Amino acid sequence: MQTKGDNFEMLDIKVGKNFKVSDFTCRCGCGEVMYTPRLVTMLDRIQDNFQRDVVVTSGFRCDKRNQEVGGVDGSLHTTGQAIDFVVRGVSPAKVAQYLHDFDGGVGLYERHVHIDNGLKKRWDGEYRS
Repeated sequence: MQTKGDNFEMLDIKVGKNFKVSDFTCRCGCGEVMYTPRLVTMLDRIQDNFQRDVVVTSGFRCDKRNQEVGGVDGSLHTTGQAIDFVVRGVSPAKVAQYLHDFDGGVGLYERHVHIDNGLKKRWDGEYRS
C-alpha cells in the first residue's frame, strides 16, 4: 500500500460510519476498488448492533484475484456487489442469524459471513457468488 500521494489519500476517505475506501480495495495489490453504499450501510448496522469491529476480509476482487481465491466466473465480488467479513468476537452463525431479514444474499461460512446485492438467498458453506 502506498504511504503518500493522491492514491493514498483517496484510500483513506471515510465510507459510511466505520470504514475507509481501502477496506474494499482488491487485496492483490492492483489498487482497484468498487463497493456499493447499500452493503457499507449494512456493515455499519452490523457493527452498531454487535458493538464490535467489523473487518472486511474480501471486498472488490479484480478478475485475477477472483481466480486466485477460487471465486466463480461472474462473481458479485468482481463488480463490488459482495463482501466477506468477520465481526470480532462474534460467531459467523450469530451474525448470519442477525441478517435474516436482509434482502440479498447471505452466506454462512466457518470463519466469515458473505453478503451480496443478489437475490435474497441463504446458504451454508459451499455456494460461491
